[in-house]
Amino acid sequence: MTNIDYLNQILEYLKTKNFDLSIYPVYSREALGDILTLKCHAKYKIGLNGNYERISKTVRENFDKDYDCLISISH
Repeated sequence: MTNIDYLNQILEYLKTKNFDLSIYPVYSREALGDILTLKCHAKYKIGLNGNYERISKTVRENFDKDYDCLISISH
């Protein structure tokens, strides 16, 4: 089993939970956390509009558009 297969298994499991809300409460978001937060098919997705320490600006901006709400806070 590859890492992608394992990730897909986890995502399929999360989708079965029918979450209303998914929150990614990390100031320096990473791609994997964004994927888990956004692809679990929660009805409402919230993240923090933090810095680019762990993710490139282009990648984060791509994920940003899929959040329902991005909260801006100072670090």
